[in-house]
Order: sequence, then structure tokens, then C-alpha cells
Amino acid sequence: MWLFSALIYPIPFAVLLFLALPVFLTTTEKDAVVAAASYGLGSSRRRRNIGGACRTTFSWKKPTLRQAMRLFDTSLSLEFNHFFAGLTNPTLSPFGGPVWSEEEMAPAALGLKGVPKNCRVFRLTRFVGHGQQTYRAVRDAALGWEAMHENSKWAGICLLNYEHNSLSNDRDSNVSAAGALPNVLQIGYGPGAKKLVTYAKSTFFNIWTINPCMVVYDVVDMRQRGGRTYSSTAYGTLRGHLIKGEERVSVCHRDSDGAVEVEVLSISLPGRGILGQMVFPFIGSMQKKFFQEQVDTLERIAKRCL
Repeated sequence: MWLFSALIYPIPFAVLLFLALPVFLTTTEKDAVVAAASYGLGSSRRRRNIGGACRTTFSWKKPTLRQAMRLFDTSLSLEFNHFFAGLTNPTLSPFGGPVWSEEEMAPAALGLKGVPKNCRVFRLTRFVGHGQQTYRAVRDAALGWEAMHENSKWAGICLLNYEHNSLSNDRDSNVSAAGALPNVLQIGYGPGAKKLVTYAKSTFFNIWTINPCMVVYDVVDMRQRGGRTYSSTAYGTLRGHLIKGEERVSVCHRDSDGAVEVEVLSISLPGRGILGQMVFPFIGSMQKKFFQEQVDTLERIAKRCL
């Protein structure tokens, strides 16, 4: 019967299999019920993901804020799904911050240590403008995440609990790690944790993918040798995401000529599940497009300051 349906209606059958696969891959009946609820295959009543972590979900329409918030409607603690959370933290770099070069460079040359083998690394850099005003505008857009996909028809980021006063002088309420540098807001797992959702529309069946993430750190107005001031922020993927990794966005102001530069750096690997292993080889172009849109948008924001 299934084989006959697949032959007669190949595309609908493939879509159904793609959406139902996470349920089939679960190991227990309890997990199957949770997955079914997460993917909209269960009761029509509002669902609470009590038994499992938030996870990647799919939708035929662009996700709403309510859908994004529902992704974190779980009784379990949030956990990054990889061991290298914070790997991109520029304060750990031997160069005192990001490497501001447009050349293609290996992770070690960027000051990154402990990068997993066989990971996918994307790095985009661009000069976007001049002046302190430009730097502050681009910095705030990067730290807020959502503006980097403004007016996008196919992708976006929804930041669920961003405190707009986090750039004020009173940063103690946002620092959750003891002994953190004054300019470093250790966000992950702390009381001020910034939860965010990334989403993108796949060209494959026009399905929207909605992913749970959390900000790992914010580095605000840090001085770097060579006469630079920079800010960086990064988010990491949470348990339940189909892939695992970290994306960092950095903005730099150069003292000598006032130049403002931006950098987007991403490190990713397939997730532990079979579905993550299956889709990872095919999403590289989508990831690059996602990051390219961020750089393009930051450049547009910079030009508004002229």
C-alpha cells in the first residue's frame, strides 16, 4: 500500500515522510508522543513539550512569534547540543579579538582552538562604513540579531527576551558567570539568557524550518591591540536542533581611519540524529545565503548613517 502510494503520488508521499520521520526515529513511545506534538501531528489543543527538549520544527507558513515562543515551552533545562559552546569567544583568541582580514583563513589562523574535525566553517567579512555613529548602529543591530534579516522574505531570527538596556553601564544583571570581564556578558544558561529562534524557507517543498538556539555571549566595546574597538555576539544550537554549531557576528571600529568592518563566522556539524545527518550535506548553500544576507543588511544599516 505504501509503495503503491509512493509511486502514484511521489511528491506528497515524500513530504509526508519528511515531516513524519522525526516521529519514526524516536526510541520510546513517550518520545514519539512528544515529537508528534512538536511537529503538529497530535492533538489540536495547545501542546506543552513536557517530556523532551525543544526541537527543530517545520511549518508551511512563516513562523509567528507565538510559534517561536512555543518552541521553548518545555519543562526541561535548555542545553547546547555540542561540546564547543563558546569556542568562538574572541576574548579567548591569542590575537585579542577577531582577525580582521578578508583573506580565507584556517580556523587555527583565526585564533580558534579545539575546532571539531570535519566541521563546516563559513566566514564573511566586509567594510561597511566609517565613524562612531556607524559603528554603534551596526553594533546594536548585531547584538539585537533580528534586524540582520529585516524585510527578508525567506529567513529571519526571532529574539525572545532581549533586554534593550543591556548596553547600559549597569551590566551586572546580565553577567551570569563569576569573574567575567566587565565588557563580556556571559549570557548562556544564566538568568539573563537570550533565547532566539532562527528560521528559513527551504527551496525543497517550500517548507519553513524553525530552530531553537540561545546566545552564548555578548562582548561589548572591547579594546583590541592595533587601535580597534569591537563588539561580538554568538548563538549556539540547543538540544533538539538538527545541526550543532555556533555563529558569531562581530563589528569593529578602527581608530586610525574610522573604518567599520563586520565579520560573520559559523562553525557547524550534523546533529546526532539520523535526520540531521541526512540534511546536513544539502544545506550548505542555504547557510551561506543566510549569513550573506546578514552582512548585506548590516551594510545597508551602516549606509543609513551617511
